[in-house]
Amino acid sequence: MRLLIRRALILDPRSPHHKKRLDILIKKGNIIRIGRNLPVRADQVIQSGNLHLSPGWLDIGAQGGEPGYEHREDLRSLSAAAISGGYTGVACFPNTSPTIHSKSEIEYIRNRSTSLPIDVYPIGAISVDCEGKDLAELRDMHEAGAVAFSDGRKTMLHAGLMLRALVYSKGFGGLIINRPDERQISTEGQMHESETSVRLGLKGIPAISEHIMTERDIRLLEYSGSRLHSYGVTTSESLALIRQARRSKMRITASVPAVNLLLKDTNLEEFDTHLKVIPPLRSDTDRKALIRGIKEGTIDCIISNHEPVEEERKKMEFAYAGFGSTGLETAFALAHSACQGQVTLEALINCFSLNPRNLLGVPAPIIREKETANLTLFDPDVEWTVSPEYLMSKSKNAAALGQTLTGCVLGVVCNNSVHIAPEK
Repeated sequence: MRLLIRRALILDPRSPHHKKRLDILIKKGNIIRIGRNLPVRADQVIQSGNLHLSPGWLDIGAQGGEPGYEHREDLRSLSAAAISGGYTGVACFPNTSPTIHSKSEIEYIRNRSTSLPIDVYPIGAISVDCEGKDLAELRDMHEAGAVAFSDGRKTMLHAGLMLRALVYSKGFGGLIINRPDERQISTEGQMHESETSVRLGLKGIPAISEHIMTERDIRLLEYSGSRLHSYGVTTSESLALIRQARRSKMRITASVPAVNLLLKDTNLEEFDTHLKVIPPLRSDTDRKALIRGIKEGTIDCIISNHEPVEEERKKMEFAYAGFGSTGLETAFALAHSACQGQVTLEALINCFSLNPRNLLGVPAPIIREKETANLTLFDPDVEWTVSPEYLMSKSKNAAALGQTLTGCVLGVVCNNSVHIAPEK
């Protein structure tokens, strides 16, 4: 099959065609020709008013449900949600049943994903069953194909175990990912601790719970000399600590959930359980600091924080509803809507495409002739309102439901096939 992409603005700083509006001809999964007004015929033509093209996006930490929680999400529905959001790859957290904590589970995920339309990269657990007690088989998982190690939705609270993981993974260049949340402080919290939480009568999650864990992890990183990714940073204090650590040449990177760039704690005044997420929506001051962090490069990646929750756990009183939101389908639109006029589109796209791949050591596609086509197509000008019909996940609990956003994914090219996202 021959695919022709007409007049696409290419955003790939490693490509000789960067920031040029050109046609791209793809045949059998490879880029055959790139040029202006290509006089060729094709089986399929893609064009749009302001079509943009970038290397395929990769999400870190999307939570699949397979194995064990297929009623929330399986690998096929996860792939469909990813395609809808413009991703050609996802690196999945290990919080499944059984946990992805040994070579056999890593191989299971890799084998199950070979026929999928996108690439799935397993992240192995740091501890056995993600319980934070015993170190898992990190080297075995690394050799089997794990791209990083994390207890995923569970913060690594045990400082000694965290240090051992950092030291051990250093021997083979592994990456440790930890969500900064001191659970002994944030436990039973329902939303960001603020005037809003007091007014709503909800127990707060103090910003200091993230700040303290970030500081602890940085000290352990400094001692070990290893690599650390601080996953889902949401407070200005944590960002300041990470900024200083980077100035001290520590090998620390950071990500931010897309929804935290646009929404804030006051959006919870209607007790919308779709907005009950971890990490929580923070203050407007924090939100603005996160956008500055992207602009200056302190934040490397924008994550979907995709955590499907079955409908029954969301249709409850706020205090009893489950934490979590799907996010793959809406991450780009949320981030682009929040950052317009403050962060360049090129810098924003790097947080979705090149930066996550470089962080995980996953090969990054290049947009040039004779290269494999691994591409995301999008139009940054299209305005649309998020509704359940656009959500491909089995769970429809998107924090962005009802939001009118700017920036629309048109489709992806990956694994020798073309996938068109639902029309907005």
